[in-house]
Amino acid sequence: MVRVLRYMEKKDDYQLILEISQGNKDSWGLLYEKNFKAVFFYLLHLCGHYEDACEICQNTFLTAFEKAKDFDMTKVDRGNEKQVVNWLYGIAYNLYRNYYRKKRIPSGLPSQEIAGEQRNSLPQAHLENQELLEQIYEILEKMPWKWRDVFILRNFENLAYQEISGLLKISMSDVKVSLFRARSMLQKELHKKMLKETRTDNSESKPKGNHP
Repeated sequence: MVRVLRYMEKKDDYQLILEISQGNKDSWGLLYEKNFKAVFFYLLHLCGHYEDACEICQNTFLTAFEKAKDFDMTKVDRGNEKQVVNWLYGIAYNLYRNYYRKKRIPSGLPSQEIAGEQRNSLPQAHLENQELLEQIYEILEKMPWKWRDVFILRNFENLAYQEISGLLKISMSDVKVSLFRARSMLQKELHKKMLKETRTDNSESKPKGNHP
């Protein structure tokens, strides 16, 4: 049994996909173990709710088992280990969009469910960064879907422009424009928040006059 497990662990994701396409559930289980964390946190960045991310992630791997036979092995680049996980991201993204279309509610972001819970346990040195992250998530919630998704894939998942283009099925120029607009909106909104906080601080620091 140990020998079998060690043999399976040496297989790359492409070999696992090939075997999954032939109905091998053990290979599917190993693919799940190797990629669950990446897919789960990708979904958590997108929808921000732990339970939703778990549900969509489970469905992603179930769908991957069904669609493994559609994976194009002729385009496999053994030097690019991201091809399979990007394929899983694509499945996850489509399920995520369909999930929220059916619910007809906007997806949340981690600032509401995660950042707030962790806030009190953070050292003082990290609180300012945490507050900035919460502000970023708050602004991302207001963005158009495409801008936000491109921004998350580029800045949180570190995907290349070409990978984002393939995943979202949009042109490279559209990726760059969406990213530029997302960053511009983020910069503008953060600047407005900073000015508002500065005015509030100045107002509170002014001495109050004595009234007769």
